[in-house]
Amino acid sequence: NLLVSFWDRKVLSCSVRDWVMRFVFNQFGKLEVLKDVLIECHLVDTPQSICFLGCNELSHILEYLRKVKCERNDGTDLVCRAVDSFYSGTQVKENIAFDMECSNLLLDKRLLQRKIDRFDNEGTISFVDPDAHYAKAQAHGNDILSWLTDPSSGEERFRFPSPIRAHNLDIWLAVLRAVQYTCRTLAAKYVKKSKLRVSEEFLIRAEELCKHEDERRMNIPEDQWNRYASLLCNACEKDTTTVTTGFCKTRVFFSVVRDLLEGASKPVYDYPNSQESLNAIRERRSLSDDVVLKSLDHLTSVVTRKV
Repeated sequence: NLLVSFWDRKVLSCSVRDWVMRFVFNQFGKLEVLKDVLIECHLVDTPQSICFLGCNELSHILEYLRKVKCERNDGTDLVCRAVDSFYSGTQVKENIAFDMECSNLLLDKRLLQRKIDRFDNEGTISFVDPDAHYAKAQAHGNDILSWLTDPSSGEERFRFPSPIRAHNLDIWLAVLRAVQYTCRTLAAKYVKKSKLRVSEEFLIRAEELCKHEDERRMNIPEDQWNRYASLLCNACEKDTTTVTTGFCKTRVFFSVVRDLLEGASKPVYDYPNSQESLNAIRERRSLSDDVVLKSLDHLTSVVTRKV
């Protein structure tokens, strides 16, 4: 139900979906189900494969999904409510309807676009060409408010108060500042999310290196095994000698590997330069596999939740 709710509200991110599928894949691996069988049955391509899990595994997924926010809290609703409240205060809340049988209205001559042809004793005004004026007039009487509220329409005692919008300039400026702040906040969040997505990409790359080593170990003696930390170090050194990876991505990959080997609680992006990160990685290339896997699982979980 949570997955369906996320899909309906359009908050089911690719990272959450991929995490669920990886979790299911890992659980099947513990049951010694062959990878080829899972791929052939397309169980690694959809989160619907959770229906094959037990109660304990489903509880773990449920606990993770409950941490995902179902609503976006980017300030948009707050700004929209403020604008709507200010805007509604400037609107006419009552209609003016004229009864042609019981009401007579003598308009200000400034509203007449043509000369008066004649008028009778009852006050009815005739135009030389009445269509020239009434062709542009609306059928309702609301337009008369603009004339009544005109400061030059008569004496002070007959003058209507000025429209609300003439006095709330400071309020509108505050709303615009709120919109500007919201845009800046969203921009900062998108930059942070972009970094997290790159980190997620390289964490998956590190995980694939470890899995590839696991497959290689199945066919070779133990004295020929490579440590995970050593493989990650070799991958970093390889990136320094190739141009296939951009400079910025190289720095991020070095940061991710360094965080893995140092057991960081969360990704760090402010390392001064790639060479320092590479030196720190080389110092830890003999780290045990268990420590690397534990750190990899932790950072993957942290990044997935934040994305």
